[in-house]
Amino acid sequence: MRQVAVSLVAVTLLGLAATAYADKSALDERSTSLADPRRFTHGIGAAHSGHQDVYIFYSRSSLAPDAEDSQVPWSHDVYVAVWNAASGELGSSRIFIGEPEAQEPVSVAQNASGNIMLTLEDGWKADHDVTQRYGVYDKHLEPVRPYPVEVEPGGHSGHVAAVGDSFVVAYSDGWVNFGGQDNLGSGNGVYAKVYDGSGVELHQIDIVHAQRAWWPVVAGGKTHAMVAWQELVGRRKLPQLKFALIDAGSGELGPATLLHNAVQYYTYNVSWLKAPERFLVVGTADGHGFARVIDSRGRITASLSCLPATVREAGIAVQDGGSINATAYAYIPAANGRLMQLRVEPTSLTLSGLLAPSGGKLVSWHPVGGTGLFASSGMLYWLSLTRGGVEQIRFDLATKVGETTPPLGRPLGGSACQ
Repeated sequence: MRQVAVSLVAVTLLGLAATAYADKSALDERSTSLADPRRFTHGIGAAHSGHQDVYIFYSRSSLAPDAEDSQVPWSHDVYVAVWNAASGELGSSRIFIGEPEAQEPVSVAQNASGNIMLTLEDGWKADHDVTQRYGVYDKHLEPVRPYPVEVEPGGHSGHVAAVGDSFVVAYSDGWVNFGGQDNLGSGNGVYAKVYDGSGVELHQIDIVHAQRAWWPVVAGGKTHAMVAWQELVGRRKLPQLKFALIDAGSGELGPATLLHNAVQYYTYNVSWLKAPERFLVVGTADGHGFARVIDSRGRITASLSCLPATVREAGIAVQDGGSINATAYAYIPAANGRLMQLRVEPTSLTLSGLLAPSGGKLVSWHPVGGTGLFASSGMLYWLSLTRGGVEQIRFDLATKVGETTPPLGRPLGGSACQ
């Protein structure tokens, strides 16, 4: 979504490429300055076609990479390209959803039957300046319930996940001016809707009603979805990070639980790990990364602190180690230019180390979103959005993982971390 004066317009959210960039107001959700890279591209997700091909959806503006006019309207469309797991090659892109005004940031989920839901914040023909919409397609990209279908008039910052054959869309609604980071304000509530596999609404849930909470992210588990969001309390500058579970069958909402008392704006994400049957939350606070493992009853079963800082709006790539040992490996971009590898079991969490990309050169992570895909060769390809398009960065998971410094449990720079 974008903010003009004090009225809500459409906004794109990009992440942070480096720790030093983390507190820059130019990357806050409400910024429209030239320094805001979200105006070029924002939001990426993947879905499988049923073979070796993977659909890559992302939101991209018509602006040229060297565009200098910060007043150009936000004009993102949703593009699709095909990535092949055998070759690791990404095919050419085409517009999948295109209308005047921006459709961004796109979020993607695929249910157990193969249907794909895309949800996006939309400025086109939006009575409330911006609105959250969605579309559902089959694994051949044929329409099931095609865009534009309304999630909520005036909704924004939506994210989608699948639970079995159902879809869960979490979104924010409204805006409260002033306060928070650089006095830019905050969202005014977090909500969710559950849909069946064809996109028919089943349940509507008020997670945080008409309070200063926004930017929800959601992951779909075996029977529940987990929603995490940032929430301003009182006159604090930094928001708290909270989560709650939703029973996708009944629509029942679990209690809100505090995950961190002062999270770095927008620098957190969630994922479901099938083998250990756990949710994983990663984020950054005070320049340090943290991770939490949560079961389907909302209990924190393992945690790590003092990790390397993560990258704003970066995805989590999950590789299951098999149901016998209930182990999974999660890969998360670290702001130090590497890829963090976490070993996750039902009641334990270990930082295995940090991986440098093939070729050894550290990555200048882009803040507009990225997703990891596993090739047939065993390589991990990280698809990162840039001004010039989708950049592929390769990681060889068979190579020795780099050393982790400082040791776990010891704070960086002599300051305490949680």
